[in-house]
Amino acid sequence: MRRFVILAVALTLPAGGCMMKPRHLVYPQGVTFQGWYVPNFESVHWRPGPNNPGPCPLVVHRRAGDLTADTFADPNRLKREGWTEQDVGNGSIILTEPAPRPAVSCAYQGGALAHVSVSVLSGGTVEVSLGGKRVELPATDEAIAAALGQPLRRE
Repeated sequence: MRRFVILAVALTLPAGGCMMKPRHLVYPQGVTFQGWYVPNFESVHWRPGPNNPGPCPLVVHRRAGDLTADTFADPNRLKREGWTEQDVGNGSIILTEPAPRPAVSCAYQGGALAHVSVSVLSGGTVEVSLGGKRVELPATDEAIAAALGQPLRRE
């Protein structure tokens, strides 16, 4: 499973790659903001924990409609909407939004949602919300904390 999650995160990195260590803002419900280029955080990820198996608390706001927990939980719906499927083996797939940026991807293990990733590393902006509180990526630590409250921890 760890290899699967590393692959899912690697798919959100820019093609040129980056060898610096990312910074993290860890929030409740398995939500982590990740920043590669100071001072911004360019991505947010959700992974269900053993004590919090789901649903995904993130909402991605789009002009054509929001991507919600119900959207993410239904891989067949995403496939019908044109998301690209990558079979990574052992019953795991990754679905990626067809728009070139910002990138939204969902990973599934045995048909169950295992990871949601939203990234603006390739450019653009995206508005996401957690618990009804919105933040636009890329965002600074201060902007995220102002919108969502202080994180559980900074790494």
